[in-house]
Amino acid sequence: MKIITIKREKVAENLDKNLAILGLVACSILILWLVLVVGKYVEAGVTAFLACATYLIIRKRLLVLGPSSLQALALNRPAYLILNIAFFALFTYSLLSVDLRPELYSRPLGYFIAIAIMVTILAVEILFLPRGKAYESFVLVKIMLIALSLRWIPQFIFPGLIGVDPWGHQMFTAQILETGSIPGGYPYSNLPVMHLIIVATSLITDLSYKFATMLSISLLHVVGLIFVFLLGRFVFDSKVGLLAALLLGVAAYWINLGMGIHPTTLALVLVAMLIYMIFKARQERSIILTCLYLLVMGVLILTHTVTALCMAILLFSFWFGFELYKKMYRDRFDVPVTLWLAILFTVAMLSWWTYVSGHITAVAELIKYGFRIERWVLAEPMVGVSFSEWLLYMLGFLLFYAFSIIGVLPMLTRRLGNRHSFALVLGGLVLLAIAFLSVPLGLTGVLPQRWWWNSHLILAIPAAVGLFSVCSWFKGKFSRALVLATLILVLSFFSITAAGANFDNRIYTKNTAARYAFIESEFSAMDTISKISDGKVGVATPAARFYLEFNRNVPVKEIAANLSTRDFSNCTGMIVMIRDEVVKNYFDFTGGGMKLDYDPREALVEQGFSHVYDCGSVSAFWKR
Repeated sequence: MKIITIKREKVAENLDKNLAILGLVACSILILWLVLVVGKYVEAGVTAFLACATYLIIRKRLLVLGPSSLQALALNRPAYLILNIAFFALFTYSLLSVDLRPELYSRPLGYFIAIAIMVTILAVEILFLPRGKAYESFVLVKIMLIALSLRWIPQFIFPGLIGVDPWGHQMFTAQILETGSIPGGYPYSNLPVMHLIIVATSLITDLSYKFATMLSISLLHVVGLIFVFLLGRFVFDSKVGLLAALLLGVAAYWINLGMGIHPTTLALVLVAMLIYMIFKARQERSIILTCLYLLVMGVLILTHTVTALCMAILLFSFWFGFELYKKMYRDRFDVPVTLWLAILFTVAMLSWWTYVSGHITAVAELIKYGFRIERWVLAEPMVGVSFSEWLLYMLGFLLFYAFSIIGVLPMLTRRLGNRHSFALVLGGLVLLAIAFLSVPLGLTGVLPQRWWWNSHLILAIPAAVGLFSVCSWFKGKFSRALVLATLILVLSFFSITAAGANFDNRIYTKNTAARYAFIESEFSAMDTISKISDGKVGVATPAARFYLEFNRNVPVKEIAANLSTRDFSNCTGMIVMIRDEVVKNYFDFTGGGMKLDYDPREALVEQGFSHVYDCGSVSAFWKR
């Protein structure tokens, strides 16, 4: 028994080192599997390998100093003032650059450069932030200004909604406004929280759906970064909390969530709020906080299915993490997340799905479909796109997870972490495993993109710890500031210019960003075509399909398969709509995307279709 205890203590003492070495071995195997079997996604394995290797390099110095050593760094008043003047000067320039932009539907390159430098300035300011709640609050305000700019400006630039699903949510919300009740028979008839918030905002402000959504859900999405900060401060310290909020605010996936508004946007804010309140309630033994988080749990169940499922998985992961920490480090404390709490939430969620909303059937179908472990034919995200273009698109995403892995390792140790960081990291790794493994395994029913969003929320804190850990390896204030500034500048620029966050200015190439918002002439063309059509309309993208189906009540067929094969023989008897955007640039279709290497308008004419409409940006063809 004594030998077992000694071995357990030995393992626990060097847990981070052992896991990093194990990670190197696992990543080597993963890379071989991705190269030999899957044939793609190798960059993910290489990123994880380099992250583990980096941690092993910096570990020795990190154990002596630790990321918390950066708490002692502080700015003098003149330097603090200069950084803030530079920040607001750049913020003003970013707004003016958009207002004076040469292209109507595109933010200029200067805007993105200014935002990336602003993020860098904020990161350096956080590194040297003086102690005090006033300083922390001011940084949070600036973080939210950047986040709002990245989410709201594209919505101001384009005349309609951004994304695909928002068109369906607009239709559902409009019916609530018209009838004064929640209509039945829709997927969100029993999950109406987001729509009711938008309805309330619209009634109070008399704003249209788009601007009511911006003022409510999009704004809440940005304000939710406060809970990320509070959680980071609770688990680690204020500087980690602030940097985590900043990283999440400029993460491409989260920018996308704040532009193309759907229930996940609101639901993830509720998840951040819940985790913080649950951790805090047990520590302070607060009955008020306990009642509040139980209420928010109910609201989450009424908001979104996948995110509620994510919360259930996190609760079980947290409970297991706390219990494992107790046994591994022989610690005694009241577990903040009990097994009964996880079971209570899961039973409530499944009961609502089974007896009220009926989503249990849909979830069962997704599981049945997703876990057949078959090859996902649409798993290749960009057909006809080179690896270098794909890597530029993914660089910000990969760097975020690289620093997350670096930060995960010290947060699992007792010396550099604590029980809350241990449990939080375990939950984040579970979500990351679901997100990553579902893609190369072809588990399409798992809805991989949703789990990337979810894992971003939890792993933003380890990413901040990872960045500070790398900085702490260097000696001297200037060296640390320079390293952090360089890393943040690269990470933030590639994040805010990635396709999910930037679809209006194709900075790297035309092959890596689909524009999923319509310009004025495209709306005019779709409205005209919907009036002259007496049957189906063939469209290339799901956004066009949702607009015509939900806003113009026109039956639609997606023709992405026809565009890929160049065969339109089964499109007779319908109007085939071809946008100039689809002809010239990369575009998304249901389940994937492609870049055409021919002009489908010429192919349609060659196959006997008549050119019946053309406004420059949109053409229409018809064949009896």
